[in-house]
Parts: sequence; C-alpha cells; structure tokens
Amino acid sequence: MRYYQAPIDQFKQLITIFNYSHPEYDAQTIDALLIGMSSWVEDKMVGTNLVGDEIGAQFVQGQVILPKAYDEAYHQMAANGMLSLGMPVEWGGLGAPPIVMNMLMEMLSSGNLSLSTCHLLSSGVIRVLDAFANDSLKNKYLHAMVEGKYSGVMCLTEPQCGTDLGLIVTQAKPDGDSFLITGNKIWISFGEHQMTENIIHLVLAKLPDAPEGSKGISLFLVPKYLENAKLNGVICTGIEKKMGTHGAPTCFMSYEGARGYLIGEPHQGLPLMFQMMNEARLAVGVQALGVAEIAYQAALKFAHERRQSRALRPSDREMDKKADLIIVHPDVKRMLHNIHCQLISMRALVAFTAIKVEEGHQAWSGHLTPIIKSFLTERCVDMVSEAMQVMGGMGYTKDGVIEQYLRDVRVTMIYEGTNGIQALDLVARKILKDQGKTVREFIELLRSFECPDEPFTQLLKKHANQLEQCLIWLGVNGMKNPNLAAASASDFLRLMGIALLSFMWAHYLRHGLYLAEAEYFRLMLAPESEVFVSRVVSGQWVLL
Repeated sequence: MRYYQAPIDQFKQLITIFNYSHPEYDAQTIDALLIGMSSWVEDKMVGTNLVGDEIGAQFVQGQVILPKAYDEAYHQMAANGMLSLGMPVEWGGLGAPPIVMNMLMEMLSSGNLSLSTCHLLSSGVIRVLDAFANDSLKNKYLHAMVEGKYSGVMCLTEPQCGTDLGLIVTQAKPDGDSFLITGNKIWISFGEHQMTENIIHLVLAKLPDAPEGSKGISLFLVPKYLENAKLNGVICTGIEKKMGTHGAPTCFMSYEGARGYLIGEPHQGLPLMFQMMNEARLAVGVQALGVAEIAYQAALKFAHERRQSRALRPSDREMDKKADLIIVHPDVKRMLHNIHCQLISMRALVAFTAIKVEEGHQAWSGHLTPIIKSFLTERCVDMVSEAMQVMGGMGYTKDGVIEQYLRDVRVTMIYEGTNGIQALDLVARKILKDQGKTVREFIELLRSFECPDEPFTQLLKKHANQLEQCLIWLGVNGMKNPNLAAASASDFLRLMGIALLSFMWAHYLRHGLYLAEAEYFRLMLAPESEVFVSRVVSGQWVLL
C-alpha cells in the first residue's frame, strides 16, 4: 500500500502564481528537473522507507550500520546530482534556487523522512563553511561535501542543556593552529554512519578564556577522520531508541581530544550556527509537509477502494455492489478536504518563503521561518493523524503504512527547536527586534491585496484586523509583563499561520485555481483564527 505520486502539477502552478523567474532556472528547466527527481523518488526512494523502519539504524561495536538500501539510495542521489543541486557552484554545486530545493526536500521527505535528514544537515554545514570558514578549510572539505563523499552534522545539545546553549561545557583547548575538542553531545542525527567517507561535525564548544553563557560559545569543524583516514577522537557511544524515524541514527557523541578548526571568530559561534539552524528549521517544516502528502495519498487511495455501508444519498449508491465506497460518506470527505486544502496552501507558503529568502528579505524570512517550522509541523501531524482516521483500523496497523508516517512526522514538532521555542522566537525576538514593523507590513498587504473573490477579500481584511488587535495587545501587555507575551506566543503564531494560508489562497484565486478548495478553506478552516485571537488575549490564564 505504499503509494506516492509527486505533486508536480502543483509545483508548476507555484512558479506561475508567484510569477517566479530565475536567470538560469526557467520554468522549462525546473519542469525537467522535477520530472526527473520525482521519477527517482517514486521508483526508488519510497521503497527504502519500510526497510528503514523495520531494520533501522543498528549500533554494533561502536559503529552505526544503516540498511543496505539506504547506502544504495544515498549514492544514487549523489550520482544523479540531487545532493549537489542547490549547492554553491564554486564547489561543484549546481546553484539551484531555494524554491526548487524545497520542492526536492518535500519529495525526498515523502519518500523517506529519515534518509532526507542526512541531506538536510549536510546542506546546512556546507552553507556555514562556505560563508564563514577560511579558504584552507573550504578547499579541503567543500568539494567532497558537495559531491556527497562527505556528509555533515551540527552538534549543539549536551546532556545538561538543550535550548539553553549557554550551559554547554564542551571545551576547546588551543593546540598550534588548531584545537583539541573534549566533551559530549547528544541528539546528533547522523553523527555516525557508514554511507560516506567522512563526517564533518560542526561543534559548539568553549575556549579557556570564554565569557560565561552563550556569548562564550565558539564554532569548530571537527572531522571524523583526519588525513590518511586517521580516526580523530570522534566516537559514537550509542544511539537513541525512538518512537519513529528509526532509519535516522540519533547519536551520543564523545569528543576525546578530537582535533578541530575554528570557524569564524572566537566566541561568535552561536550566530554562525544559527544560520544553519534557520535553514534547517525551514526544511523541517517542508519535511512535515512531505510526510503529510504521502499520508494523504494513502488515505485517498484507500477511500476509493474500501467499501462500507450505503451512501445516504440514493444517487451515490452503486446498487450492483453490496456496499459503497467510503469516499461517498460526508465525514470521510470532510477529513480528506481538511488535509488537501491545507496541503495546497502550505505548499504555496513554502514557495512564497523561499522567494523571500532568495530575494534577501531578511525581516520577512526571519518571521516566516518559525511559522513554517512550528505551524506546518503541528498541522501536518494532525493531518497525518486524520489520514489515519480515514483508514480506520487499517490505518492503525503496519499494513496501513500511515502508522509509520505518524510516528515519523511527530519528531518534526520537536527537533531543530521545539514549537514553543519557535513561537517565542517570533514574538519575543523577531517582532520585538523590528517593533512589529514586518507584521504591520503583512497587515497592510492583507488589506490591499487585490483578490477577485469578494468573500476572500473580506476574509483577508478580517485577518488584518485580528492581527492588528493581537499585535497591539502583545505590545501593551507584553511590555508590562513578558510572561503574558510568552503565554500567548504560540497562539499568535497560529493566527499568523492561518492568515498566511488565507493569503496563499488569494493568490490561487487570482489565477482561477482550486475555487472549490479555496471556498472550503474559507468556510471550514479559516474561522479557526477567531479561536486563536481569543486565546492570545486570554493568555494570562496560563499563568495562574
């Protein structure tokens, strides 16, 4: 029952509705790339997912052994250019823009969420090194990383600290022109495996003279192997036993005098690592979207094959059959519409965000990043659960496949910063940083956007008023008591998310696309914004 067909037509529509253009990646080029990549994912990658779940990552005598199918798929991705597609041209990449890379990440995540994470992390490491490493390190590692011979991981969390990175104790002792790194890290996805010749660890650590707290953190490149394949004191001491993503090893790493190389300036490691983290957070939202898509397709296919009970409307009945397909039942239709309408608009929001990133709109991309990470992952978990509900008991069994998707997708709400942290980032950092300027720009955009559908025009204006009301409330009450802003942050983020999805539907309506789906969203899903407004201004009840 593992079935997947990439949403190529929707990807193409996004190029049109946002009038996207690129000097090298025109619509025809993107079309050809999507067809080639989707064919490989459908034919090759989807089949690796069950193996990854049932066999998973194995920890054997200090080594992490992944299923053979993973190794084969990874090397095929390297050979067909998927790993280098969006990477810098200077280091052998093909320089594809973010909108294309998000489409690829969605397809890879539909095919195998666990394996897609390896590429996600390596991409972030490459971008950090390209932006901040010295020429010697770039020349030594970037070509191999872009080619896929080396993979990369980021190493932040320690047993005593997660989000509060100021508490890290990993030490970096100067030793000539490099450093000896000593300490322990946890939750290191793909920190150890055998798919690549080397693994490049970006490690947060403190120099002997480091100031206290997060201002004393430096960033180091620590390779698994040094020259001549010499092991570099980078040791995996075990892997987590997890609810899902069994094929993605989550490692305990010990750095025992491992040689590392400073990236950037001393004590400036956290801002550099945040560049990778922000890219990863966007990608995690896309990962959740990919899993929700394949779960929806499984549920839709099941609904068109499973017969149960009679349709309430006589004209829907197939009297030559003993029962009717469950797709005719209103509640099944409702659940499928809920998922489909959100998938379409979320996909547009991802494309919209990618364009803002490419255009260098740092304020917009900064605000959209926590929304993509938090809102999409939260809703996609619900959507996968609803897809399971469509399938009833079959959805709850392994044969129904969705039970794996639900176990896997749940981690997207947790890793790369839990969703509550994303809400605090939006309200307490991004909005405070520009004093609400970017949100007010969005409010004015909602009010001025020309949509041919009058009810949708009124919906956008309603969202604008709701956001304005909540922004003022946060400004007044949050300044008096920061706890109030923190208590309301998650629901303010959800309000932003619903408003953004409505805004995406307005773009579709401009082009006469998905008229029925847009109307369903307006009547059945957009009203949730009223609940979020009520919760924002009632946040003080959390503090009792």
